[in-house]
Amino acid sequence: MRNVRSQSPGVQAFLVSKENSAILLAMLRGRTDFQELSSVDVVVHNGQAQVLEQLRGRNFIEDYKPTPGAWPPYMPSTGEIKEGYRLQLSPLLSVDKQTVDLVVKCNIDQVERLANVNLDLPLPTGQSYTGQINVPQVASWRLHERFRWPADEVLVLSC
Repeated sequence: MRNVRSQSPGVQAFLVSKENSAILLAMLRGRTDFQELSSVDVVVHNGQAQVLEQLRGRNFIEDYKPTPGAWPPYMPSTGEIKEGYRLQLSPLLSVDKQTVDLVVKCNIDQVERLANVNLDLPLPTGQSYTGQINVPQVASWRLHERFRWPADEVLVLSC
């Protein structure tokens, strides 16, 4: 593996021969902390952007709406936050087919936890009704960078 300069903090880039990249992938697949999120055989056409994404919605109680004349006097209102990743690859092979330019855009959002917050909501009798909402605590990571390398090698990014 040969180190390649990266402009983004926390990102390491390496160049590997095609043969060694197959060995590296086989070694990664043998690890218990490795998970393949998408098929390895994704066709990305030259000069065209390809988006890979895996997003899922996570519901939480974000608010309470009053419901006059009913019990309970307030009904929870749910919200949804998207978590997962969105990876956009934009490759361009040079005219002589010797070098590859690639623009990588990656957005990752992960809900770490939903913090519970109690609310005291007023009742017409002067008392209060206690409701609980959730406040999402989200970890986000962004990458937008351009790489150029020889076409007979494989770019490996470590984030």
